[in-house]
Amino acid sequence: MEIAVASPDPRSTHLLLDEASAALAAVPPATAAAATDAGRPDPASPAVLLTEREHAVLVRLQEDVPLRQIGAELFVSHNTVKSHVRAVYRKLGVSSRAAAVDRAARLRLL
Repeated sequence: MEIAVASPDPRSTHLLLDEASAALAAVPPATAAAATDAGRPDPASPAVLLTEREHAVLVRLQEDVPLRQIGAELFVSHNTVKSHVRAVYRKLGVSSRAAAVDRAARLRLL
């Protein structure tokens, strides 16, 4: 592969891509899946730790309170609430309010 990388020749680029493709094809699926998930928190684990503020926001999310109202109640800006919501979603491995509440309930965080 070093030759293909060092050469600006387009044929070398194709050679490099072929070699890389062959190398990836040889990786067992379980290993590839583990590598893909590496570094992500396990959303099924009760070890998902929320800060006190993130938990307070999560509690209000289950009550279907608008983000601006959550900010007013917690004496923080709307943007701060949005940051907390993004952190909660990331830590729980979800992408919506309903999914966050559902996952948190299953993890007994609520």
